[in-house]
Formats: sequence, C-alpha cells, structure tokens
Amino acid sequence: MQKSLEGYLAMFTTLRGPLPESVMPRHVLATTNPGGPSHNAIAHRFHLSGMPKGAGPAIVDPATKETRRCIHVSFDDNRLLNRTTPNYLASIEQACEGNEAMLQAFKYGNWSITAGGFLDSVFFKYGKYIFVDDFDVPATWRTFGSYDHGSSRPYAWLALAESDGTTLQFKSGRTMPTRPGDLFQVGEVYGWNGTPDHGTHESIAEITTRIQNYKIKRGWRYQDVLQPNKWHDIFKRNFADDAIGQDMNEYSVQDEFKVPVMINGIKHPGMNFELVSKPPGSREQGATLMRERLINTAPRPDSKIREGKGWFIVKDHCQNTARTLPVLTRSPKNLDDVDPACESHIWDAQRYALAADRSPHMRSYRLP
Repeated sequence: MQKSLEGYLAMFTTLRGPLPESVMPRHVLATTNPGGPSHNAIAHRFHLSGMPKGAGPAIVDPATKETRRCIHVSFDDNRLLNRTTPNYLASIEQACEGNEAMLQAFKYGNWSITAGGFLDSVFFKYGKYIFVDDFDVPATWRTFGSYDHGSSRPYAWLALAESDGTTLQFKSGRTMPTRPGDLFQVGEVYGWNGTPDHGTHESIAEITTRIQNYKIKRGWRYQDVLQPNKWHDIFKRNFADDAIGQDMNEYSVQDEFKVPVMINGIKHPGMNFELVSKPPGSREQGATLMRERLINTAPRPDSKIREGKGWFIVKDHCQNTARTLPVLTRSPKNLDDVDPACESHIWDAQRYALAADRSPHMRSYRLP
C-alpha cells in the first residue's frame, strides 16, 4: 500500500459504467499487511485493531453508501502457499527471531503493532509502564506545553508535567514513586478532522481558542476566587519549532499566536512560544532521547529500581498519542529517524519538549 490512500480512493471514481450494478457489479480487492506510513489510515478505514479474525463487519460509507469490509486471511487459509512453500511460517519466525513485536505483525497480522516500526518493540515490551492512570498534577511540579504546527496536516499541543521527585498519587488511590525530571504527558489538543494525518485548516485564532478552552475545561486555567478578573494558568510556558518564528511579510505564526482571543465573552491572552532550534542531527538525537525516556519507564532487567528519567503518558487524556506513537515507522533514508511521511506530529512536539531549555526563568534587576 502506498504512503497515502489518495490514489487508492481515487481509483473508486473509475468504477462506473452504463450498465447497472445488478448486471455488472463493481468491486475492488486490495491486499495489505500491518506497517508502513499508511498503517493508521488503513486501520482507521477498516476499523482494525489487534488480530482480526475472518470477515469483519460491513462498513457503510456515510457519503456514498457503499460498503467495505476487511477479510483477514492467515497462512492456513492460503492453500496455494501451503502447497508451494510449506516452510513459509518457519522462515517468518526465523526472520523475526528475538523480536516478538515483529512476529506478532508478520505472522499473526496484529494491527496494533507496526512490523519493523520505530517504537513497536518499545511499546510491546514497556507499554504497561508507559501508559498510566489519570492524576491531579502536584502543585510543586513544573508544567509547560509543547507544540507542533499544522494546517492541512494536524497540529499538536501537548500538556506536560515534570516531576520534582515527589510520590505521585493517582485518582484511583494507587501511588507511584517518581524520579526528578520524569515527564508526564497529561493532555493533548490534536488538530485532525477524524481522518488520519488530515488537518482541520483552522486559523491561528481558532487554534489558540481551542487550546485555551481545553486548559479551562481541565481546570488548568481558572479565575481567582478573590479577584474574578484575574486568571491563573499553570501552562504559561510553551515550546515550539523555531519555524513558526520565521517572518512572512514582517509577521510570523509566533506573532499571530500572541493575539488575544474571546472565550464565552471574556478576552483571554494569546500564547507565547519559546522557540527550539533544529541544528543538524537534532532529529536523530531527539529520537534517541525519546526512545530512552520511554524505556526508562520500567526498571532495568537486573534491578527493581528505575535508573533514568522516564516519559509517561496518561492514555485517557492522550488518545491520539496512544493511536499514533506505537505505530511510527522508520525513515527509509535514515533508520535512526522517524519517517516524516507518517503521522508524526505528536512525536515532533515531544522532541521539541526534550530539546527545550526548561529551566526556570531568571529575572535580573538593576540596582539604583
């Protein structure tokens, strides 16, 4: 399957003719496997997750009323392959030796895993540690946002909390020890139209309003009890790719975000972004650091204690992160990097957060 479904979907416009369907039925049969940049788009179109069995339910397109369905076929169902290549499964198992995640995708057709993906083995092994339950952010933790801009493709704003080493208590009552510098992704605002890797074409003002409104709904931006005209915001600091600071006609996306917006008749300030530079090699370095952070959510095999700073994700509030991150694919031109063609906008925002200078701002005062 190609990198996008545009060509595949365009093919259906050619399925027409003078004869009615009852006389000449029009059908398309396409085959694919888990993996590749179009993994999410295919899974979304055919409602795929885990390991499908047999024929899936008929899916009716709301616009065309046409139906489609997934039919899962295993090696056992392929009589010709069984006869001509009886050792096919054995060769698959040998090729996947030591990589259980790849085996799940190649042998069983598991659509929750991208075979040979950038993080498939990480989430397969450490997913139970990476995804955590909901909790209220401790007041002593440092909080900030990270943003990747998009219009025709999705934008992503992530809410992040950095631990100071205090013990975390989840809303369920369970507690968890943390290390200073652990990062917890506690929320997201994702600008997609419901189709994987398709943006909403929102204006900067609309994006600002949506992010500020999200913070209000989560209780992170709130009115002062004694001074109703005063608002508190625990996510004042925000980081973003330095590309949004580039001037276009003496004005930039960064400048546009600073413009105040109206929410429920109340004027709210815009958003200030601290820009993160991207020197040569920064993509590979960010990928290495992010991968290490995810692995650091679990103890080392020879220890019961975590040794490094982790990156944890509150899955209930970060569903698009949970949808896109585990199935990121490798760049065919650089195996140490994520393929920019896949739905990697949340991944990019995560990289910016790691590359940013998150140390507290220091103010200098001139003595009289």
